[in-house]
Amino acid sequence: MGGHGEGTVVAEGPSATIPARDVHVNLGVDEWLRALDLGGERTAGILTIIATCIAHEINPRAYLHLVTSLLVRGWPNAKLRQLLPDRILAEHPEMYIGDRNAMPALPGE
Repeated sequence: MGGHGEGTVVAEGPSATIPARDVHVNLGVDEWLRALDLGGERTAGILTIIATCIAHEINPRAYLHLVTSLLVRGWPNAKLRQLLPDRILAEHPEMYIGDRNAMPALPGE
């Protein structure tokens, strides 16, 4: 391992140059690209959820807040489908952001 200018660390062989500040880890190119791919997949997942909320006229911020809270509190895996944007209005009609007169019929109504 050698220095590559002030404040950076470079490993021998294929590697990515990273700031050396408080981090004492060298990432190889493969690990660096895998981390970027994972970030892209996560971003695509979140954007898909947001787009689905918008398509169903659900407040995306309120939806993500509620679902995250429920999952952290131990929402059962068997009931995950109930948290989908197209089904959440049955229990949380306050999340609807469209025209109240055009609100979709909720199950049981």
